[in-house]
Amino acid sequence: MEFGKRITDRKWYLVALAAFWLLAALLRRGLFDTAAAGILTAAVAVCSFAAVLFIRGMTEKDFLLIACLLGVFFVVIAPFACIIDEKYHFARAFGLSNGDFFHVAENGKLGFRVPAGYAEFTRPGVWNLSNIGELKDIWFSSSRNLEFVSHTRSASYLPLDYLFSAAGMFLARLFDLPLLFVVVFGRLFNYASYVAISYLAIRRAKYYKSLFFLVAVLPSCLYAGAVISIDACLIACCLLYVSIALNCCLDREMESVSVQDTVLLCAAAAFILSTKYFGYFLILPLILFAAKRHLKNYGRLLILLGVVTAGIGIWQVAMIFACPGSIDRNAAFDGVSFSGQIKWILENPGTFLRQLGHQMILEAPQQLYAYSYSEEPLFSALSLPLRFVPFFAAAWAEDKCDLTLKQSRGLSLYWVLSSAGMMALCYIALYLAWTPVGAAEVEGMQFRYATPYLIFILLTFSTMRTENTFKDGKRLAAFLMILQLVNMLTGTVLHWIP
Repeated sequence: MEFGKRITDRKWYLVALAAFWLLAALLRRGLFDTAAAGILTAAVAVCSFAAVLFIRGMTEKDFLLIACLLGVFFVVIAPFACIIDEKYHFARAFGLSNGDFFHVAENGKLGFRVPAGYAEFTRPGVWNLSNIGELKDIWFSSSRNLEFVSHTRSASYLPLDYLFSAAGMFLARLFDLPLLFVVVFGRLFNYASYVAISYLAIRRAKYYKSLFFLVAVLPSCLYAGAVISIDACLIACCLLYVSIALNCCLDREMESVSVQDTVLLCAAAAFILSTKYFGYFLILPLILFAAKRHLKNYGRLLILLGVVTAGIGIWQVAMIFACPGSIDRNAAFDGVSFSGQIKWILENPGTFLRQLGHQMILEAPQQLYAYSYSEEPLFSALSLPLRFVPFFAAAWAEDKCDLTLKQSRGLSLYWVLSSAGMMALCYIALYLAWTPVGAAEVEGMQFRYATPYLIFILLTFSTMRTENTFKDGKRLAAFLMILQLVNMLTGTVLHWIP
């Protein structure tokens, strides 16, 4: 009886999803060309219908349902080392699983000990589900045979955000599992950490719960969580920090900052600061908006956050000095020189600022346009409108806080300026470390760099005074996010599983 009611309540969503799969079967026959692709496609189809049947809205349980039924497919669908920099993150996490908390040095070079044949198995596209049998000599080899590889560029990265991937790799190696399982376990543990922290962020949010849900279920965020990358921890910890900080700022029933909130805020801050050389530190000042509320233990929280910030900062500076060449690596990239670029900027400040401002203004719309991409979607025409769903859903959010005019203006200004500041810091860092001296454009910018502060952008949209005229708007938005995810999942299968 209850199951029949679910079908009746969601009949139009089920019809729309069935239409998507019918078009996929008719127009994208490559999804069924091989056994691996066909089995994966069928599994995604079944799980997508299950998600639609059991979704209720945009709560932490709905996120968990989508992450476990659909997002987890990225762990096996995404080919190893095809996401930008996964090979370097793998080396860093594998080194950590060796017990090498920091880099190792051999013959005057900095790097890590990794499985033998590293250069071969980390070539983009070497591994996908349909060719594991053909490359069994690589993927079923032992991970005990190690070799040293020089990775000066990642030697100064702090190890915190690699802990979860390293734990998975350590477990696989503890049982002497083949290399394939070392990779998969590393991804699974990373994904589990992303899901657990994001779930906690959504659950702890008293206001704007739907906005945290919208960011957490984005294909680009789930994809980043499902591969070996520091982005998983970074995005999830940004959500957790903002969730609890907003409670401190806006929850009128809160009288003091609990020990649990203090621990979670400090832990999230540590993970945020330890990535990208403090590139996302502008997330942290949000807690200062709670100053006028005179919460008990608020001063203690600020002191502890200050200690965490100073500690991570000192650690990062020490790592940079301990790893000469990790920043100024002109030997690896023609024309790139950190010190040379700084000298050029000091000599041409006006030119630099004009170039930086011009590129940021031109690419800002693209950042908002392509932020949800993980791979090529199955239907590009469908992905275009779906990527705007989070912005409309944020503007129509029913769980927003009733802000005063002063609060709305102050928070909106902070959210916009800090987002622009973090975008600028990404451009500046890439200009210094990746771009040839004096170049007219910044090289290396990726749209995924915007996802950690996307929650600030959605919060800004939520301050718009709009009225939701859709019946059951939360479930509609959740369904559209599922459709967007399925479109990206099947596109990944089509592109990478021949």
